Formats: sequence, C-alpha cells, structure tokens
Amino acid sequence: MSRINLLPWREEAKQKQQQEYLTMLLAAAIAAALIMFAVSSFYGSKIATQQARNNYLKQETAILDKKIQELNDLKQRKKDLEQRLKLVQELQLSRNLLTQLFNAMADIIPAGVYLTRVEKTGRLLKIEGISESNNRLANLVRNIDGLAWLQSPSIQTIEVDEIRPKLLSKFVMTVQIVEQELVSSEQGGKADGN
Repeated sequence: MSRINLLPWREEAKQKQQQEYLTMLLAAAIAAALIMFAVSSFYGSKIATQQARNNYLKQETAILDKKIQELNDLKQRKKDLEQRLKLVQELQLSRNLLTQLFNAMADIIPAGVYLTRVEKTGRLLKIEGISESNNRLANLVRNIDGLAWLQSPSIQTIEVDEIRPKLLSKFVMTVQIVEQELVSSEQGGKADGN
C-alpha cells in the first residue's frame, strides 16, 4: 500500500475554512456595522428633525410670549386710561359742586340754624353748626332730603354747651353726595328755607 500524505490538503482545507469563517465574520461585522450605521442615521435624522421642530416651537413660543406681554401692556395702558377718564369725568361732574352747594345752602338752611364748618371728604359732606332748636334742625334735614344730589342726611351728635345759652345746641351731621345726579338749584333742586 502506498502512503498518501493528507496533511497538506487538510491544512489547506483548514486554512480555507478559516478564511471563509473570517470572511463571513468580517462580512457579518460589516453588515452589523452598516445596519447600526443605518439605524443610527435614521434615529439621528429623527432626533435632528425633532430638535428642529422644538427649536421652531421655542421661537414661536418666544414670539407669542412677546405678543402676550405686549397685550398685557396694552391692557394695563387701557386700564390706566380708563382710570384717567373716570377721574376726568368725576372732576367734570363735580367742578361746579362747591358753587352749587353754596347756592343751595342759602335755600335749605332754615332761620335759626348756623353752620360753623362744612367739610367734603370724597362723596361725604360733614356739616357742623349751631341750632336754636331741634325743630329747626329737623327742617334742615327735610330740606336736604328734598335735593336730588344730596342724600342720606344723618345727624351724628347734638350737644348743649355750658358756655352757650341753653337754647343753642351744637350739631354734627353727614350727607352723601350723588355727583352723577348733580342738578342746578334752578332746575328744581330748591327746597323751602323755613
């Protein structure tokens, strides 16, 4: 029998198998790398697209925030202007109040009632004075009730002083002013001066 040496053939087959294995391993690695690159690129593009959307939304939000701030500023300016307008209207309505008040006082203060102090605070009129009798003071309250622009006359105190004669009594009263309904005393706001 002759001797055949199969070692080199086996070695060649083994090397060929190793080369095929390494080639397949390299191909699998390249394929895996390509798949990972493709997936990474896909998700990278998705992330970039979402970041672009987020940046766009941030820009639009900043623009809207600026517009909202401008709107709030305009609302505040409107409120300020309305307050000024209201103040001007109140001043317009009450500009002749003192003149009208003094004109009306000549008509509403009955004989025997003497005013010592008249003070206006907001829409409240505080009247201090001296009366010869409570009856005359009641006439003053009725006369004030007869005016459309004065209402709720209320006597706070009536005092008799030791210094003054017993016939005179000191009084303090308050009256509400209705400025929207100011009318001149010539238009029917007059009351009898009894």
